[in-house]
Amino acid sequence: NGFIETTRGRVGIQTISLEEESAGIVEQRAGETVYRLDRQGIPLVEVATDASLQDGEHARETAEAIGLVLRNTGRMQRGIGSIRQDLNVSIAQGARVEIKGVQELKNIPKIIENEVARQVSLLELRKLLTRKPASQEQKIVNVTKLFEKTENKMLKQIIIQGGVVLATRLQALDGLLKRELAPGKTLGSEIADYARAASGLRGLIHSDEDPAKYALSREYALLSQATACAAGDAWAVTAGGKHSVELALNAAASRARLLRERVLEETRRAEGEVSVFMRPLPGAARMYPETDASPARVDKKNFESIKIVSVADERKRLLEMGLNFELAERMLSSQQKQLFEKLVASTRNGGKHAGFIAFTLLETLVALKREGFETRALGEKVLKSIFDSFASGEIVRAGVPELLKTLCGNPEAGVGKAVAEGGLHRVSGKELEALAAGFRGKQNAFELVMRGHRLRVDADELKKILEKK
Repeated sequence: NGFIETTRGRVGIQTISLEEESAGIVEQRAGETVYRLDRQGIPLVEVATDASLQDGEHARETAEAIGLVLRNTGRMQRGIGSIRQDLNVSIAQGARVEIKGVQELKNIPKIIENEVARQVSLLELRKLLTRKPASQEQKIVNVTKLFEKTENKMLKQIIIQGGVVLATRLQALDGLLKRELAPGKTLGSEIADYARAASGLRGLIHSDEDPAKYALSREYALLSQATACAAGDAWAVTAGGKHSVELALNAAASRARLLRERVLEETRRAEGEVSVFMRPLPGAARMYPETDASPARVDKKNFESIKIVSVADERKRLLEMGLNFELAERMLSSQQKQLFEKLVASTRNGGKHAGFIAFTLLETLVALKREGFETRALGEKVLKSIFDSFASGEIVRAGVPELLKTLCGNPEAGVGKAVAEGGLHRVSGKELEALAAGFRGKQNAFELVMRGHRLRVDADELKKILEKK
């Protein structure tokens, strides 16, 4: 009965599960898969919503809201990949497809839109193909001899190394393999994904592709006859070790036949704004969730002991601290939020200067990093010293970026030494009055003083001095 509030109503939270990270696939090649084990077993928290999400933008908003709640606990890892979204998409007459590993929130609407387009295209293909005669006959043909004098360097090398070139007919798909299912995704590439998942082989070539692209103009003319293609049929060809090639072509032919039957339930992997096939969606035979740990019941006492701070309340608190709306929104999801809270709490008059601290973390440091400064050298201790110096009136706001630049190169120097060597000590009081006296009466006195002393003079204090009669 959990839920999260969104601008389009409540979204139900079905489960919160503790899981373990799996070993990630680094590379797949023929007969071999390479995994990385450095993240295996790392605890993960999975939060699953119900099916009340209305469209891609609503899914993005909900994922962002869940992420903000998690980050607001202060107990989760931050950075790219620390939160990943798995999207379940289905349409009427289509199938449920799980798209795994979406890391960029901004891509969610487009990924969902493209998956809907893919399934709609597959439904249209099914209608088209069911009007054509079907045959269950499927034969893989060894066409290595056709390629013995090929100009394609990759195929030539495979043959020299003892590999084979095999081909198969794809019934009634002539002209359809180049058909776009979704932006950047053709039917041919969809079938090639199945072949690659089954065998690890890349490089499935089909008859709708430009033969000049592969230097195969002569072979294209012969492959239709070799694979016994009738009018309207297509063919696919690939090369490598015999077993791997057979796996690839059997998978390709099987996927082509199933186009007539239904949209398939699949697990897919997000790649930018599209997705690629990984494996069939697990069925009822798979035990899920895993049964090695019983569900943990949260009783009323435990639940009431949890302090829940809503995103809306946290946003309101940041605004009340002096952050403008844009800074508050960015801080809610920033990796710097915990550091911000520590600096506000530990810096002299930190609450009074919270807006400036936030601006420095989210704007100034980012700008310096783009300019090539090593901002990682500026730890919490150094930043606290800088803000303490600002709060006590030793330096002015405009001088902070220059001080940061100096300390990026030598953080061990200390703020006091960097201020002295950089000539950044604030000019104020009688010293500023004496400086301003030389410009009093001039029409542009304020601009003239600031032009030469911007990094050492507080603008508001100077205005007050110049306004005195």
